[in-house]
Amino acid sequence: MATLSWGLLGSEKIERARRTRTLGVGRAVIEFNDLAVPGLGGVWFAKQVMLATLGVRLADEAASERISNIIMANAVEALGCGLALQTLDDGRQLQDSRIKGSIKLRGKTDFSFKTVVKPGFYVTQPMRMATVQTLPALGLVTSEGSRFNTFSCTERGKALLIAALGERQLKTLSEWTSGMSMVNSQKLRDALSPLEPLTIGARKILMAQLQQGSVQEDPNRKIRRRSALAWVESIRQGAELCQDWSNKPSQLGEEHWTDLRIGALFFATRDAAINVLDAIESHIHKQSVPTLSLTNPIPKNIIEYIDRLRERAKAYEALEKEQAEAKVFCNECLQSDNALVLVKLVERDGRVLQLRNGYAVPGPAFKGKSELMSEDEMESIPGDDEVHEAIYWPSGISRRVKNLFLLNADLSGDISKWIKGQATKNGDEE
Repeated sequence: MATLSWGLLGSEKIERARRTRTLGVGRAVIEFNDLAVPGLGGVWFAKQVMLATLGVRLADEAASERISNIIMANAVEALGCGLALQTLDDGRQLQDSRIKGSIKLRGKTDFSFKTVVKPGFYVTQPMRMATVQTLPALGLVTSEGSRFNTFSCTERGKALLIAALGERQLKTLSEWTSGMSMVNSQKLRDALSPLEPLTIGARKILMAQLQQGSVQEDPNRKIRRRSALAWVESIRQGAELCQDWSNKPSQLGEEHWTDLRIGALFFATRDAAINVLDAIESHIHKQSVPTLSLTNPIPKNIIEYIDRLRERAKAYEALEKEQAEAKVFCNECLQSDNALVLVKLVERDGRVLQLRNGYAVPGPAFKGKSELMSEDEMESIPGDDEVHEAIYWPSGISRRVKNLFLLNADLSGDISKWIKGQATKNGDEE
């Protein structure tokens, strides 16, 4: 049976350990992440914020042309990444997650506006998507709703852009959107490149907005973000690099620390569930008929993963927060009937595995080979992150804490010290 790699939505990297499985708990994930670091979204370095804000500002100016914020921000991001790639020597690819589109943009030299806005020119999952929550939370845009296309640049957003680019370069970019100018100065290339830091003035403005947020933001959310920022700064400054759940950082309140812990237990449960599904997929791949009966005796190795899942779900239940989606999910994982646990998980999957007449069968995203995680590896979930191995975070902590660490490091001028594999080159495909 041919293996399929369907449904990745054009991302630049295939995840090493797993494909995306939401399992119907997306709202719970968002809520636990937002309790960890309110308003951060998926941002982890400063140029993400600046480029998205720039896209909104240029779309505001081009209102008469009816160019949406999304199209404009994608175009700006494609330009920045494309120009950054042109600066690399000997044509090899830079393994740096701040660059998107290094495969799609390879060899391209025409970055005129009419070219970069063409469908398919750039990636389908741009960095801009990570900023939808961040821009309004930090007071850089106003919005009539939660959609990126409803954003309009605020005075603080404009101040950030002036500090990052200057009036003259903003004018050049405005002319670029109307086809009157090309972006060819080294100064503007550096200003747009995700690999180059923001100017000191722009970093100060963005740091201030992280701390004070928008006027409309709940004060308690601002306090949590400032507390988390103080904590990651203490680590960056040389505080203990080995963190664990037994020692609450002095910068965080008791409730904040408890919410972080509960979120980590939920993430561990979700990831143990994905490990069960991975075990099923691996089993199916080895069968002459690619199915697994959920009524016949279940293979011993899959039962072992179910047992680990129950352990995680019990740990979450012991500290449970009133999150309805997470409660239902964990209750399903705690059922005593192994077959029923598998039925519920396969139903929640629906992409890699599907339920058909009492059997687990391959879904459209089935690959057949999964990298099952050991107990130790499960402690580092969720997902890949960019923070260097020198820091040992409390097991399962929200990825937003790690992202905030990197953003703070970027605003302090030393992010390259903390990124895994930053600035290493490799001739292979990403």
